[in-house]
Amino acid sequence: MYPRWRFTLLALAGGAVLAWLTWHSRADLLRVLSGVSLFWIAASVVAGVALNVIYGLLFDRILSKYGGRPHPLLHVAVYLMSQPGKYLPGKLWQAVMQSIALGGGQTGVASVGVANIELSLAAVLHATGLGLACILVANPALAILATIATIAAGWALVQFPSGRALLALFPRLRGWLKTSAEKTHAPTSAFVLCLLTVGALAANFAASWWLLIAAHTALSPLQLAHLLASLWLGIAASLLALPIPAGLGVREAAVAGLGTVLAPDVPTTTLISIALLARCWQLLVDMSSMFAGWLLWHAARHAPAH
Repeated sequence: MYPRWRFTLLALAGGAVLAWLTWHSRADLLRVLSGVSLFWIAASVVAGVALNVIYGLLFDRILSKYGGRPHPLLHVAVYLMSQPGKYLPGKLWQAVMQSIALGGGQTGVASVGVANIELSLAAVLHATGLGLACILVANPALAILATIATIAAGWALVQFPSGRALLALFPRLRGWLKTSAEKTHAPTSAFVLCLLTVGALAANFAASWWLLIAAHTALSPLQLAHLLASLWLGIAASLLALPIPAGLGVREAAVAGLGTVLAPDVPTTTLISIALLARCWQLLVDMSSMFAGWLLWHAARHAPAH
């Protein structure tokens, strides 16, 4: 475990990277921001909130898999409201906020911890699969195969007790969570879970595609596909950068670096500008999700669990 001062130092380092990238690409960034379509950026934010809602439903399924009582409305509300927690140093606050809101004891905290681990892995898998499909877009058969494989792997991750394998591989994590992942059961029907996985990929694609449309960047279809790939792979990298809150700086650096490799004819400042625009979009999505979660929270308090 990292001492608290190291988490804070990593957060400051991520902020410094963001500041440097912003200054380095300031002229191109101002050009991109001045031409942003408000309609398409709003559509992209709505798609991003929809993606969080789907992840909230997956959160409910994972909790029920580990013995929790299914309550989709409440669990979606709690998941949405906890989004700002990922910006705090340590990347634990999101799960802490969820546990407090759900009022669980040690077992509840453990279940929420495992659910967040599995959900993060699902998000990494979805982003990586979409990125790989875009890299293979020149070969439609391989791109479709990568998408199908992503759907199948994402379904299996949530359907089966993945937490059991994770806790077996990492004994320290098992001791920290103080839970047994052996008492598990299928969270929902395979068909519903498959629909949620497909919905997550569709919402993810729509949000990123509309974000690029909003930027009014003059790129060829192949360049757009490769830029989408760098965005998604950058998201995956930021999710894996556990000690850094919200992957600040990591995602932007990854998008710029991968974009340089995948689309070498696109100016680096343009890549950085789009990465920074994506960060602004993420902030809007998280704030909108928190507000939507607050509204659902009040509705969930008067709704019976199912």
